[in-house]
Amino acid sequence: MMSASRDTAIAASDQSFSLHPEFGDSGQILQRNLARYQFGLEIFSDYLPSLRSLLPKIFSWDEATQRRFFHDPGLRLALEEAFAHLEHQALRPPHPIEGFLADAVDEFSKDSRRTYTEARLSTGSVVGAPREAWIGRFERPEDPRLQALAANFRASTSEMAQCLIPDAQVLERLEQAYGILAAVLPRVGPSALSHISAISLLDVKREEGSLLSGSGGDLVPSTIVISPLQLPNPWDVAGHLLHEGLHLKLFDVVRTQALIQQRDLTVVIPWRAVRFSLVRALFSFHVYAHMLLFKSAVEHADRRIFERYGEPVSYRSRAHAMSVARNDQTAHYGRSLDRAKFLREKLQGEWSPHLTEDGRNLVEWLTGCLDEVEPELRQPAYQEAAV
Repeated sequence: MMSASRDTAIAASDQSFSLHPEFGDSGQILQRNLARYQFGLEIFSDYLPSLRSLLPKIFSWDEATQRRFFHDPGLRLALEEAFAHLEHQALRPPHPIEGFLADAVDEFSKDSRRTYTEARLSTGSVVGAPREAWIGRFERPEDPRLQALAANFRASTSEMAQCLIPDAQVLERLEQAYGILAAVLPRVGPSALSHISAISLLDVKREEGSLLSGSGGDLVPSTIVISPLQLPNPWDVAGHLLHEGLHLKLFDVVRTQALIQQRDLTVVIPWRAVRFSLVRALFSFHVYAHMLLFKSAVEHADRRIFERYGEPVSYRSRAHAMSVARNDQTAHYGRSLDRAKFLREKLQGEWSPHLTEDGRNLVEWLTGCLDEVEPELRQPAYQEAAV
């Protein structure tokens, strides 16, 4: 059992990470995104009259139903394309969103448990009730409306990537991972998971090595991928779900506010051979900060959680910085704390002028949420040797 003071600090951090109205509260973040789509459709209908007959039906649904409808990856991509065309004064009929929205409404009206994209790409499996995510195959859909989504999926993974159909053991591991997050971080866990609508299983290698997991971001909205190589250890699966769900959460944040002033700025990251965009660096810090809480919460979790899901170190797993089971303690920047310290120091120092006020507020809020759990985060990172 953890000490009462440690228990209190972790619970308070879990709550703090989930309460900020702009950065932490997923209910408010998703509500703002819903309002953006509602307003967008009203504007789109001024340019695309065929949409007008669809709006009363959509707006008659309650908020939870509309959120589910608009959390569809294919529909979100089509809506973002319409926003882009509106911005560039190129929104005019005929436009792909006209047919897509009509068919999406028709599909959802027949069965509100499945969105348009889910009905066509799902393997038939869902995990994580009550925050359900469906398992899908995105690489070669037959539906012409989903070709852009599939092309983005292949571009962000590999042209040769093949999505896998989950078996019973895979589904069990994913369910365990959802259970772990709810038990260890009862506020942060469900918050991050609420931004995931679809999961794809695939094993692919990229220039930087084997893909452990990834989030679709703007290209494949509301979607994450995870390698089957990570599935034997449900604790690391939980970490990957949290990691990618947090990325999707911040993507949902930046739909309505800007965090970076210079999106094309790149920076040097000492644990990667490639430069990061400043956007990627900020997104990484957002995840590493939360992962420090996850790691601390796992280390001090109630024994009954380990009795149910097993000890993290009892499973075979690959060492990586975000793992709660196995880190490479000898590697430079081999721990999530070391990486978080580096990013925090840079984002509040050298890189700070390139952030917006909201971006700087995000960094300080993330750091402050960990003051009682991981005060070392505010300490200087490694001092690199002079060349």
